[in-house]
Amino acid sequence: MNGEAVPLDVTLAVTPALTRDVHARLEAFAEAARLPRKVVFAADTALEELLQNVLDHSGAREVRFRAAVEGGELRLELADDGIPFDPLAMELPATDRSPDLRPVGGLGVLMVRKMMDRVRYERRDGCNRLTLAKLLA
Repeated sequence: MNGEAVPLDVTLAVTPALTRDVHARLEAFAEAARLPRKVVFAADTALEELLQNVLDHSGAREVRFRAAVEGGELRLELADDGIPFDPLAMELPATDRSPDLRPVGGLGVLMVRKMMDRVRYERRDGCNRLTLAKLLA
C-alpha cells in the first residue's frame, strides 16, 4: 500500500530550471508516498510536456504545482499566470497520417491525455489550471 505523504503545494518562478525543479519535487513526493514507478513515470512525462509549453508559449511568471494522493489516485495541478490557453480544446493530430501530411503540434497534448486517466482545464482567477489524475492501481 502507498505511504502517507503530505500534499505538495509549491509556487515556482518560470525559469529554465522549472522542469527540473518540478521533477525533483515530484520524485521526492513519490518516494515519500511510495508511488508505483509506472504512475510516477506517466506523471513526470505529462508534467514535462505541459511545463515545456508554459516555458515556450505562456509568458507566465510563475507556476503553482500541487500533488496529492487521494481516493486511490495521484492528483496533480499546474496553475500558471500566463496567457489563456486550453490545451484540451486543440484538435488532436491525426496519428494515422504521415508526419509530413499533418500539422505541426499537438502530439504532446495527445500524449498527456493518453498517459493520464483524467485531465481537466479551467481558467480561473487569471490563471490557467490543469488538473491531472493517474490511478495508482
